[in-house]
Amino acid sequence: MSNALVWELTKNFHHGLVKRRDNQITLSSERGNLMNLHNRQSTGYRAGAVDITSQGVGKGLTIAARNHKNRRHPAKVFTVSTAPAYRSSIKSARGVFARFGNNDQKLQRQAFTRVSRYAAASRYAARSAALQAKRAQKA
Repeated sequence: MSNALVWELTKNFHHGLVKRRDNQITLSSERGNLMNLHNRQSTGYRAGAVDITSQGVGKGLTIAARNHKNRRHPAKVFTVSTAPAYRSSIKSARGVFARFGNNDQKLQRQAFTRVSRYAAASRYAARSAALQAKRAQKA
């Protein structure tokens, strides 16, 4: 099924649609939508969609890409790879983009920004946990 047809079928009603009446803005929260915008270019239902999520503090990232082979099995649509650290997660994200042929520069930039934000948050959480442990040890 083409991306245009999928967009026409899902643009008005789907589970991730979030409408804000106060600012007249429409957002989307489905898996594979890195920018959380409700438009045809950034929807998670298109071919080549990429999703980046955190596994927890200090546990790395999960990078998932939409797989074309399992279209009829929604639970298996995304191919998942995990990356334990910041540098390896950037390499893994580049590999996912190369493997699935997604050459959208704007989407790649957004993915790398999200990876760096997750890494910064993870480093901050690890530092604060170590500081709390150190304070508890002194007391």
